[in-house]
Amino acid sequence: MSNEQRIIEILARRVLFLESQLDETVWTETALIGTLKELVPGFGPRFDQLRNAVKTMTSPRDLEELAELESLLSKRKQS
Repeated sequence: MSNEQRIIEILARRVLFLESQLDETVWTETALIGTLKELVPGFGPRFDQLRNAVKTMTSPRDLEELAELESLLSKRKQS
């Protein structure tokens, strides 16, 4: 097996490991949020509101999101 093939194999294993971690996180968060929505009055709408608000703080995923973020930042500077 060549070095390149070994590197690809190691990276593939790492991707699968990270994917399994992400799956576990999603399952836990989904169960937690569902439970809180059932137990805490008003949690659902407030959670959704805050979740949408923090989306503007995450890294842009494509050129369209990058342009939107740049536009928002320039509007804030002008205000």
